[in-house]
Amino acid sequence: MNRIAVAKELVKLAKELIAGKEYVIWGIPKDGTSDTLLLGTVGGKTITDLGDAKKYMKLLADKYGARRLRIQTIDLEGEFDWLKETGLKR
Repeated sequence: MNRIAVAKELVKLAKELIAGKEYVIWGIPKDGTSDTLLLGTVGGKTITDLGDAKKYMKLLADKYGARRLRIQTIDLEGEFDWLKETGLKR
């Protein structure tokens, strides 16, 4: 197998390993004044279930007083689109 074929196989394998969606939660902390990344991992693992992300978001609001919360979906299956990932419009 030549180097190009090996490289293509490695890229294919890497895409399979990271494929999926992750969820992070943004908002304003209880005593904060600006939008901040509040939660991206739990116990060292990324949040990969939207239902879990919603539960964590509710916990951040109810127990910790965070406000203006939103869930950002990071789609690792396709090409990265910065505007889509950040929720900005073109």
